[in-house]
Amino acid sequence: MNKKFLFLKIFGAITLFSALAFIFSFIVMWLWNTIIPGITGWKMISFWEAAGLLLLSKILFGMRGGRWHSGYWGHGYFWRKKWDNKIRTMNPEERERLKADWKKYCCNWEDNSSNAPTAS
Repeated sequence: MNKKFLFLKIFGAITLFSALAFIFSFIVMWLWNTIIPGITGWKMISFWEAAGLLLLSKILFGMRGGRWHSGYWGHGYFWRKKWDNKIRTMNPEERERLKADWKKYCCNWEDNSSNAPTAS
């Protein structure tokens, strides 16, 4: 890879990240200053307070876009892929045996609406 291309790619990524951080911080500041003081009487916030609030919300509630979603980096993606491959390669008898085993250990998968208690 060309060093100049790598430099431009890194510079572009940093510029894009900075621009998006600025835009989202401005949006948070504008929404806060438009809504919150009128409803609660709290004071208006500055740009840097909005940026801090945005960063805090990302830390507390997690990164939910693209690769940061827990289904991709978390264990959910690995196990879902593993079970999809396993079930896809099973024949119908093996699937029924797996279903019976899970039924034994987990819960009853049958419709129990006829056994449900009725309110009187």
